[in-house]
Parts: sequence; structure tokens; C-alpha cells
Amino acid sequence: MMMLSKLTYFAFIAYSMAIQFNTPSPFEEWTTCEDHTVTWDAVDTDPKIADLYLSNYIRYPPINKFLSRLSVSDGSYTADTKGWPIDGGYRINMRNPDNFDEIYAQSEEFILSPPRE
Repeated sequence: MMMLSKLTYFAFIAYSMAIQFNTPSPFEEWTTCEDHTVTWDAVDTDPKIADLYLSNYIRYPPINKFLSRLSVSDGSYTADTKGWPIDGGYRINMRNPDNFDEIYAQSEEFILSPPRE
């Protein structure tokens, strides 16, 4: 019975951390050297502060580019993509600022394409 209550407790914690990315959408193409906005929804029980990273684990070596420390309740962040690498397989990760390995939320995979001429 004790094990069931622990499982219920951890399921509740996972459910209460409900940060969900809205953009970028799956396989959306972002042209570099332009501003693009990342958006998400959060609930009151989510962490107050987080770090935002551009990540790609398909490439070797993996990429984890720090973008910003922000207030989760802001719900959006506009990124200047100048100098970002070009390729597919990118995601935006929202991480615990005190523990890099703890990811609060992860966007869908998207593509970074070269600037338009």
C-alpha cells in the first residue's frame, strides 16, 4: 500500500509540472538571422524561473546553447537567431537553472534554415 501512495505522489508531481511548448511546432522551419518567438503554457505549480536552451542531440557533438534565464510565467521568449547553426533536429529545452540535467519541458523538433537572400 505504501508503494502505491508513493507512485500516486510522483504521478501528481509530474502532472502538476505542466509547462507545454506551443511553438515551435513539429518540424517548423525557422530562418536564421531573424527573430522567432518561443511560446509555452504554464500553471501556478510550475517552477518560477527557468533557463532556456537551444539543443540538438542528433548532431555530434551535441549542442546546448544557452538562450536566457526567464520567468516561466512570461509565456514567451523572442530569440535572435543570428549565428545559430543550420540543420534539423533542434529543440528548445526549458531547464532547472540549478540542475542542468533536469528538463522542465521540451519543444517539438524543428529546423533551422539559412537566411533568405
